[in-house]
Amino acid sequence: MNGKTIASVIIGGLSISAETIISIIIGIVLISTAVGAFLGFARRWKKSLLRFGFVAVELVSAIMLSGKISTYVPADAIVDFLNKINPMFGDLIANVPSLMSLAFGLVRPIVFILLFIAGDIASLVLYFICSLFIGYRQNERDYPMAGMLIGALQGILVALVLISPVVGYASLADQTVASYKSITGEEVPQKIADVHEEYVKPIKNHPLVSLANTLSEPIFNAVVTFDVGGETFKPNEELHILLAGFQNVRILAAKSPESYGAAEKEAISNITSLFDESVLVPNLGAEVLAALANKWSAGESFLGIAPPTAADEFDIILDSLYTIFRTSTADTLRQDMVTIGDFLILMVDYDVTELLGGEGDVLAMITTVNPGTGKTFIRAAIELLDSNPHMAVLRTGITRLSANLFGNQLGTPADIRENYGDMVTSVVDILKNIEGDTNEEKIEALTPTIKDELKKNDIDLSPEIVDEASRFLLEELEKNDITIADMTEEDVYDILDRIAAGEIEIPIP
Repeated sequence: MNGKTIASVIIGGLSISAETIISIIIGIVLISTAVGAFLGFARRWKKSLLRFGFVAVELVSAIMLSGKISTYVPADAIVDFLNKINPMFGDLIANVPSLMSLAFGLVRPIVFILLFIAGDIASLVLYFICSLFIGYRQNERDYPMAGMLIGALQGILVALVLISPVVGYASLADQTVASYKSITGEEVPQKIADVHEEYVKPIKNHPLVSLANTLSEPIFNAVVTFDVGGETFKPNEELHILLAGFQNVRILAAKSPESYGAAEKEAISNITSLFDESVLVPNLGAEVLAALANKWSAGESFLGIAPPTAADEFDIILDSLYTIFRTSTADTLRQDMVTIGDFLILMVDYDVTELLGGEGDVLAMITTVNPGTGKTFIRAAIELLDSNPHMAVLRTGITRLSANLFGNQLGTPADIRENYGDMVTSVVDILKNIEGDTNEEKIEALTPTIKDELKKNDIDLSPEIVDEASRFLLEELEKNDITIADMTEEDVYDILDRIAAGEIEIPIP
C-alpha cells in the first residue's frame, strides 16, 4: 500500500489534493461566517442571541453524547480500517479487546460532527417556535448590527465545529511525526512520510488553517478525550509517552535477552517509568500482558514476537512471571512494572539473561556472589521482590528454583548416602569434637569440609553459600531439639533427604 492509498483511506476514500482540502476548510469558515452574519442582521439581536444559544446547547450536547454513541460504531468496520493501514493493528485488537475503547475514541470526532449537524437541523424547529414569542416593544431598538455580530460569531462557531476533525487530525498526525523523529532519531517510514508531506504538512502549515486549528483545538481535544479505567486519556498529552514506549520496546526486540547490556537496561528503566506518566498504558497494559502471558505460556508468538526460551530449570521463573502478568490490574501494574523492570535489570547485572538462550549452568549463575553487591542473584532477587506483595508468586518461584537445583544435585536418599557419606561422618565428628561453642566457630570449622565434599560431586559453591548451608544445618538441628552431644549421622541424612525432596529450602545469601 503506497502513501496515496493510505491517504485516501484516511480521508474517507476521496481522491482530493491537500490544496482542495485547504480551500474547502477556508470556504467553510468564510461562508459560514457570512451566512451567520446575514441571518443575524435579519433576525436582529434577540433572535440572533436565541439562535446562538441553541447552537451552543447543540455543541455541548454533541460533545456529551458522542462518547456514548461512538461505541455503537460497528467494531468490524474499525478493525477492517485498521487492517488496511497495518494488519498488526487488527491482530492487536483481537488479542486486546479493550483497545477498542481507543479506536472508538478516535472515531468520536466524526460521530460528534454528525450529531451536531442532526441537532442543528432539529433545533431549527424549536428556534422557529420560540422566536414567535420574541418581539420588540414600541420604541425599543432592535440593534441589527448587534444581531449581525452575534450571527457572525455563531457562523464562526459552526465552522470551527465542522472543520475540527480535519484540522485536529492533521495537527495530531504532524505531532506524531515530529515526536517520532525526536524520540527515535529516525525518519518515519516512507509510507507515512508520503502522507505527511502530501497532506498533513500543507494543511498544518497554511496560515489561515493554522489559525482555524488554534481556535477549533479545544473542541477537537474535547471529543478525542475519553475515559479509560475511570481515568481521562488525552491523546495529545500522551502521544510522546506511547512513542517513547514503542522506541524502547524496539531496542529490546533488536537483541535476544541473553545479549542485553547497558542500552537494554536503560530501555527497561524507561519503559517502567512510562507506567507512572501515562493513563492509557497501565489500563491497557494489564490486558496486553495477560494476552502475552497466555500466548507465550502456550508456546505461541504474540504479535510476531516468539516466546523466550530458557534452560529447563529456569522455566519456573518464566511461569511465575506469566502468572503475575495474568493477575496484574491497572492498580497493581504501575508498581509491578517497576519491580519487574528492576528484576530484569538484576538478571542483566548477574548475567542470568544468558539462561534465556536455553543454555548455561543455572546453579552457577544464581549462586555466584557478585563482588559489587556481596550477594548472589537469588538473595538480591528475593530482597527486591519482598518489597512488592504482588510479586509473592515470583519470590516463591525463585526459592523453589534454588530448592530444585540443590535437590537435583543431591539426588535420592540412596544417592546421598552413597555420595556424601564421608561428608556426613565428618560433619558429625567435627561438631562433636569442636572446642568452640558459638555458631560462628562451628560454621568456620564445617565450611571447608562441606565445600570439599560438594566439589568432589561436581557442586562448586562459594564459601559464602557453604557458610549459609552450615548455619542452616545447625538451625535445623536446633529446631528438631537435637543437641550436638546426641546427634547422629541419621539426623544429618534426614535433613539432606528433606532438602533433596524440596520439603525445606536452604536460604542463599
